[in-house]
Amino acid sequence: MFLRYLFYAFLAYLGFRLIFDLIIPIVTTTRKIKKQFAQAREQMEQQHQQYQQQQQQHQQQSNPQGKPENVTDGIGDYIEFEEIKKEK
Repeated sequence: MFLRYLFYAFLAYLGFRLIFDLIIPIVTTTRKIKKQFAQAREQMEQQHQQYQQQQQQHQQQSNPQGKPENVTDGIGDYIEFEEIKKEK
């Protein structure tokens, strides 16, 4: 009878150790990592938005007429390609 109580006490001790030495640290570490990833994602999104705003401002400053920079107004170096067949 005493051994049964001793065995149950030992199991309770092992359960206690398992919960407080393994499970709780894993849960807290997981939460911290998720928080850090969320902060990193937010920071990257903010930087991306700032970059886009800077690019838009730069385009507006360099092209104040609202005309795209790559428009050539019909003037260009278009060369029509014809395939030349060799006769044997």
